[in-house]
Amino acid sequence: MINIDTSDALATLLSDYEVEVAETGTQRQEAYRLRYQVFCLERGILPVPQGHQAEIDAYDAQAWHILLRRRRDGRAIGTARVVPARPGRGRRDLPLEKYCNSGILHALPEFGLGEISRFALSIERRQAGAPGDSLLRLALMQGVLQLSLECGLTDWCALMEPRLIRLMQTTGVRFTALGPLVDACGLRQPCTARISNVLDMGQAERPDYFHYVAQTTRDALASPAEPAAERAPGRVSVTPARLRQPDEDRRAA
Repeated sequence: MINIDTSDALATLLSDYEVEVAETGTQRQEAYRLRYQVFCLERGILPVPQGHQAEIDAYDAQAWHILLRRRRDGRAIGTARVVPARPGRGRRDLPLEKYCNSGILHALPEFGLGEISRFALSIERRQAGAPGDSLLRLALMQGVLQLSLECGLTDWCALMEPRLIRLMQTTGVRFTALGPLVDACGLRQPCTARISNVLDMGQAERPDYFHYVAQTTRDALASPAEPAAERAPGRVSVTPARLRQPDEDRRAA
């Protein structure tokens, strides 16, 4: 049974915000500038880059990027990325391998794995009357989830602050620790989640929240090649064929 207050808040989320894949150079620059705002200015956990107001690293070229946008004024207030694994030479070419033991990913599938990172919500850009942080995080995760399903991922890994893992659990999104905490711009927990388990456990533990997730992702499970123009309002706009070769698309943009 869906809680009435939660249902109203989710209705507001759907009507006032949209999640989109950053498929153009302009959209990706929005994501990089928002990351600069959050990680360099608001939180101060990454160094301020010299000469430009954008936070970019070596993995952005192979990553798929998500934006959470306020419909009323078009401003991006949140972003996240998924970096698909590229197996070879005993590694997966993922950001967390810079900080973790090289064998930490051996138990995870060689293909179908993606790392969630640069998960950011701007304090400065949010306004009074906006949905709570838990719902905005859920909206970003819904975008990550649908993108992952459409691009054939089965598993996630991540380096997360322990606090973020706990906050995710309040909306039914559960990650499992992969090893001990590591120092990666502060203490972070290597963790993983099988996407099908996230859906099953979330629907069991928080059906109020996962009613929203299910209604915006069920079509991705049933028909992953559905044209973007035919998708229902509130869905992520994504062209799967382009996203399967992200670095090639970046060079063409």
